[in-house]
Amino acid sequence: MSNLFYADYIAYKKDYRLASAIVNDIATELNVSLESPVKVYFFGALDIKRVNRPKNSDMFGASFLNWDHGNSGRISAFMNKAEIANIVPAPYDEIKSDLNAVYAAPIWPQKGSILQIKDVVVVKLGQNVGYCPNGVKENTNPKQCL
Repeated sequence: MSNLFYADYIAYKKDYRLASAIVNDIATELNVSLESPVKVYFFGALDIKRVNRPKNSDMFGASFLNWDHGNSGRISAFMNKAEIANIVPAPYDEIKSDLNAVYAAPIWPQKGSILQIKDVVVVKLGQNVGYCPNGVKENTNPKQCL
């Protein structure tokens, strides 16, 4: 049991460091402060290798940055709850019209992976949009979103 909680602790610390780096990059590249509310959409899942994951651990040691293949609402909630940034989760519909620019961008932490689409900051963490891009899951099938 202690190995499961330790795996969670390690994953949280790693997520915290990565999220802090993402916020720092947003502030640096776009010259915005995330102390004030900023609309952000996290596109895709960051490829994170789990270390020391106990066998049959299910979600213990999982990362908020790639859970649900990159659920933007979950990533925003993690950053807000951990007080890393003041993020207003942007709906998928607000970036949908400029998906070509998002797909063309490199994956974070490469330069150009943080974009501004209208009033929404987009951080490209992965190549494909995550499950439930609008943050809402219907029933128990994660691919079945409203």
